[in-house]
Amino acid sequence: MSAVVAVDYRVVLAAADEATGADESERRRTLARLRREPHRIGQRDHIPPPERDAAWRAVGLLGAAAEAAS
Repeated sequence: MSAVVAVDYRVVLAAADEATGADESERRRTLARLRREPHRIGQRDHIPPPERDAAWRAVGLLGAAAEAAS
């Protein structure tokens, strides 16, 4: 189960990285989705993998970039 959770966090990380190069509306939609995703994954995350912190940081940076662009 922990391997699946780690993969899910990596998917969030990749989506956040990809969204940084998107236009503003796409970045905002992706950000809204990604802000929910770590919470959803966390419900199955009994022993957090290192990917969790990286995913949260990536979503935070995407949010900061979206705020700076507006």
